[in-house]
Amino acid sequence: MLVSCVPACAGGREDGVPPREFDRWRDGAGHGRLVAEECTARGWSGKRSLMIYYPPGYLPSIRYPVLYLLHGMGDDETAWTRKGALEPILDNLYAEGRVVPMVVVMPNARGSTDVPLDAPWEAQAAALSGFGSELLKWVIPFVESRIPVLSDREHRAIAGVARGAGQALSISMEHPDQFGWVGLFSPAGVGLDAVRMTGQSAPSVPQFRLLTLHSSETDSLVDVARALHATLESRRVLHEWHLSSGGHSWGVWKRDLYLVSQRLFR
Repeated sequence: MLVSCVPACAGGREDGVPPREFDRWRDGAGHGRLVAEECTARGWSGKRSLMIYYPPGYLPSIRYPVLYLLHGMGDDETAWTRKGALEPILDNLYAEGRVVPMVVVMPNARGSTDVPLDAPWEAQAAALSGFGSELLKWVIPFVESRIPVLSDREHRAIAGVARGAGQALSISMEHPDQFGWVGLFSPAGVGLDAVRMTGQSAPSVPQFRLLTLHSSETDSLVDVARALHATLESRRVLHEWHLSSGGHSWGVWKRDLYLVSQRLFR
């Protein structure tokens, strides 16, 4: 059975709309901890920067599920904290008991970390390729060797915005045994061929605990999301399809994070 959702069932509140000022810290909310790390990879990119969010009340004696959260083109590992209000959104949800405690890892998701952020878009797009293999070979082992996170697919999620959503799609489709939860926000650079290949025969179709696809009616890339939805549907990949109001903007993606984070690891 395919799951296809409209905005009214988008999660969170009944109308799928977060409360006012959901992206600002509320009085009395505890604060998580944000730590900058650097992963040494033996691949050609050398070193890779990470931002890691630890939930309020984090205890090193507990093993946590983990979300790998990717940025889009023209951004880096700081995007979700500088632009996406990740800390107040999650801190507020923890205060309300609406999310499962998790560690969030935000890596520099550029295959080549040598390309500056102000480089031409063509160079930016090319720089994103190659990250998937480094995530699996270097970033995830680095995180799991230093942080008490659970290491099975049931407790590992991946999500991303724009080009980061395209990366999350490709990585999860190519390695469905590694991720049980997938969030795609306003996807760009989507490799539909990878999706089609996974559906060549019924046993090869990856099914996730959650695969949720989000876009908005006025997003400049909404046709990419619609095509992806149609492809997933034709290949009988279980997923949710959420179409909301808004554009290709952080205001929309903050809302996506608010809604999807409440769904993970339940």
